[in-house]
Amino acid sequence: MKNIILFIGILLLMGSCSKDNEQETNDLTEEGVKTQYSHSVIKEKIDNVDNPEYKVIILADLDSKEKKGNVKSQVLCFKDIYFKISKYSHTSRYYRKPLKGVYNDPEWNDLNSGAGGKYIYFYYDLTTDYVRGIKGFSLTKGVNTVSEFTCKDADTGENADLNAGAGGAWIWAHANKDVFFPAMSGFGVIMSNTVYVGDKIPFGWNLVSCFSFTNPPNPNCCEDANEGAGGKYIYFITKYY
Repeated sequence: MKNIILFIGILLLMGSCSKDNEQETNDLTEEGVKTQYSHSVIKEKIDNVDNPEYKVIILADLDSKEKKGNVKSQVLCFKDIYFKISKYSHTSRYYRKPLKGVYNDPEWNDLNSGAGGKYIYFYYDLTTDYVRGIKGFSLTKGVNTVSEFTCKDADTGENADLNAGAGGAWIWAHANKDVFFPAMSGFGVIMSNTVYVGDKIPFGWNLVSCFSFTNPPNPNCCEDANEGAGGKYIYFITKYY
């Protein structure tokens, strides 16, 4: 009897190990997982000034007729902005809906486009309370440049690293709610293969500023949210009421 019980126990243990190994293999070989890099890896980009390509993507426009509908008495504001940082593409069976952020970019644009690392998707919450609305958005570069206004990872609630797993600079996004400024009504991105995008910014929109707090400060700090990570040049744009 003891031998039978021991034999059954061994079978159960083997089955458990087999499942664990299978799960680990799936995680490592799942199609769509990108190569990961540490921040110490700096990847060069080619500024293709001779054959520029641009893609202007409006991720959310609260001031549009489609978003406001017939409601004239209430003004929609961004309450919070999150970035879903995921090992897997949104098309993968392993992709999980984030814990925070009700709305998302319907086109699922990867904000780490072409740079390897994690997939980064845009999510946000809305409010009609103007005081609680976001009234400013900016970027900082440097490992310790986070603040109380730093945008969070939609899953972990930790500060969202916009170059997660892609190498290059530590990049953080910040959304403040200073009541003395107009509320933000739109958020978008310009993806390009060249540095200059000034004439591609839509009318009424603004290029998001970046500040370098590295030691020593980086004199070449630019607004590229993929700095040092290869891939596309990615510039955030915003609009205000």
